[in-house]
Amino acid sequence: MKRSALKQNPLTRLKRALLKKVSTRQEIINECRALLLQIILIERGAKCQLCGRGGNKLHLFHILPTGKHPKLVLREMNVLISGWYCCHKPWHDLPASDPRWREIENKVKELRGVNYRNSLLIVEKTMPKMSMQYLNLKKFQLTQELKQLGEVKK
Repeated sequence: MKRSALKQNPLTRLKRALLKKVSTRQEIINECRALLLQIILIERGAKCQLCGRGGNKLHLFHILPTGKHPKLVLREMNVLISGWYCCHKPWHDLPASDPRWREIENKVKELRGVNYRNSLLIVEKTMPKMSMQYLNLKKFQLTQELKQLGEVKK
């Protein structure tokens, strides 16, 4: 079988994806995200900040997407707590013209200010590169903050 035929086989791509190891850098980012979620849940309460619903499907809601703004992935000012189905998924799936999307946008403006986007972009420009040293320091900082809140999970 030709190599190009293997590349086109979705099952082969799936197997590769499952076998792919996560880099050490990405592991640290994932650990920091988990710590940040715990801290924010303690500080802000276990409910969606956009609609007020509680539940077990609460996630980090990055106001500016992490794909386009990777330096902001661990910045608290870029993060809200939201329920996946009530607010997070509609934010991603609905067009900006949809009333539900505009309602979420208005709540973000209420929580973060009308110029939240520009403020976050300025912060992003002034942030250091996310080197391994920076990420390890951030993980240490988040761990210490969580300990101070008395909710460290071992």
